[in-house]
Amino acid sequence: MKKKKDKSRLLTVSVVSFLLLVFVAGFIYGLSSVLAMEGAYPPVVNAASLTEIPDTKEAFTDYLNRIVKRTKDEKPAMENGDSFSIDKDSIVTDGDESFKKTLLFIRDGSGRDSFDKYLEDRYGDRKVEFGADSSDVFVSPDITVDDIVDFHCGSLGYKCDKCGSTQSIYTDSCRSCDERGSIVSAFTSFIYYQCPSCGEKSTEPKENCELCGGVQPYSEKYSDEYEFTVEVDTGNDELMKRLFGKRTDAEIRELIGDELKDTVNIEKIDTDYTKAYIILKVNRLTDELKYVEYRKEISVSASGRFINGFAELGTKNVSFTLTERNNCKITWPSLVLSDHEMTVEPHGNNNLLATLTCDDATKHTVTWSSSDENILTVDDEGYFKAGKKEGSAVITASFDFNGKTYTDECTVHIRYSVESSKMSKTKLKLDVGETYKLEVKLSPKKATVKTVKWYTDDASIADIDENGVVTAKSVGTVTVYSLSDDGYFRSSCEVTVK
Repeated sequence: MKKKKDKSRLLTVSVVSFLLLVFVAGFIYGLSSVLAMEGAYPPVVNAASLTEIPDTKEAFTDYLNRIVKRTKDEKPAMENGDSFSIDKDSIVTDGDESFKKTLLFIRDGSGRDSFDKYLEDRYGDRKVEFGADSSDVFVSPDITVDDIVDFHCGSLGYKCDKCGSTQSIYTDSCRSCDERGSIVSAFTSFIYYQCPSCGEKSTEPKENCELCGGVQPYSEKYSDEYEFTVEVDTGNDELMKRLFGKRTDAEIRELIGDELKDTVNIEKIDTDYTKAYIILKVNRLTDELKYVEYRKEISVSASGRFINGFAELGTKNVSFTLTERNNCKITWPSLVLSDHEMTVEPHGNNNLLATLTCDDATKHTVTWSSSDENILTVDDEGYFKAGKKEGSAVITASFDFNGKTYTDECTVHIRYSVESSKMSKTKLKLDVGETYKLEVKLSPKKATVKTVKWYTDDASIADIDENGVVTAKSVGTVTVYSLSDDGYFRSSCEVTVK
């Protein structure tokens, strides 16, 4: 009998323990979800582009001519290089698979540099310094509207106007929601999305972050660069020779055959330029041209007689796609400060670092100044000291190079900063029509700016006014939250309306 009682008691204890575990886990999960919403969330302010993205061929060529002229006039530093690649999946041969494997062996090398690397080394890099003549390095992308087959900014994609999902290729209906005719074009790669908690980036919007568990939607952010891809007409021989250095069949034979001279004698070769692109990267904030690439895809058909150790292969035919790239990287003079906004307490101090991009940074002097020396002073090394007065001042750093002055600024706020925010309740239950006033405690007590703004995720369920008074509107669950005006610290409350 005692044994049965012990068993019964053990079963009861197990059930209670299990239920307690479920309850605690649920509480922790719920609390974690609320706490995942907390922290500092500065508003995302995307800097405006100096020039909006051109949306027609005419607007694009006008924009291109303007930034190219500036590049020639101001003479930034440049570095030009070439690269080559043979797409192994494009290789088509006669004979059995062993012949293709032999070609791949030759292509990839064995105990030596690859064939691609050999081609790159054959041409080498070419450089020009700031202020120097760049005509031997910079191939100016001088094109007209008639030369352009197509162009777009960023990675061209397709977005469903019904469900918002994106895909990389066009289809008659959305792959996600299967709505026929619901695909519209155009999103651009200079727009990306970032988790406000951990900084994880994504090319598509997300409602929460799987990496850190954050429950906040990703913020839409803008890259500093536009990237244009321009497809040009390969049938325009003058253009192809001038910009792309179009090679004759004999030059292609020399380009490829010289490295293979101990392996195969090329007896016949035909080439066809199938695609030609100009890739451009432009700093959208300054309209400075940063990168130009000329990319051409060449379809090659050849017949060759193998020699030496490969003689048993005889004469074979092969075709493949050779991609040749010529790129020019452009570096502009600049001065960039380590920070563009800082906060220090009264009588506090800190320092800024200035990074110079020029011929030799050690030869140039940086000049520092404060917009209001009653607020703060700055010395000639970028160290600044705040006075007793609260307020804001702008520190400006500048230097002269090649007849032009380059500057950058940092706004410094003198105040006691908010360091945390805590809501009076993290969960609240109300009946429809009921109200409740939430309070927020900001720390430390001596913080200068103690105001907050109030928000609700769904005002149809529960609204909240500027004083933190929640009004229950309809049945459901919603999150209301506050953001401190200093530091943008967020604290939240989950409101359930019955």
